[in-house]
Amino acid sequence: MKHLFITGKIQTGKSTTINRALEDRKLILGGYRTVSSLRDRDYDSYVHMLRADCYEQLAPHNRALYRQVVYGHTHFHINNRIYEEKGSSLLRNLPEGCQLILLDEIGKREKFCKNFRLALWDALDGDVPILGVVQIRPDGFLDKIRKHPNVELIELTTENREEVLEKINVFLNSIL
Repeated sequence: MKHLFITGKIQTGKSTTINRALEDRKLILGGYRTVSSLRDRDYDSYVHMLRADCYEQLAPHNRALYRQVVYGHTHFHINNRIYEEKGSSLLRNLPEGCQLILLDEIGKREKFCKNFRLALWDALDGDVPILGVVQIRPDGFLDKIRKHPNVELIELTTENREEVLEKINVFLNSIL
């Protein structure tokens, strides 16, 4: 097994659990994180794609998704250019000595981005271990990631967070 992916329902703590495992480790990271500009589901917000290895500000040039709430209904506006250009570049141009690719997170919107998909398949077939989050919803693109021969998939729930954290720690320890 080369790669470990976490899946689970929305707001179960997938990214938080990964961040807890990574917080005190000195790994050379490639890949990306996605961060929401607002956590309240009743308001408009942006999802930003940020480099995994350093702090980037939440800024218009890294907005991958605009979540708009109109009269209680949510609409998503996807900026495919971010996935096609920035996302694929972050997967193809790893930092020197990269020990781990972070993919937090992958959803169904990425299936429409050819360059990103190609870079993702290359990373999954590559030698650098990946720690990622993949959405749980049924989708052919996401199923292909979950069933990739190099992927171990763990479902995170509110009840098994500490157990999953331990599995992530074992995975990360095997890299060092």
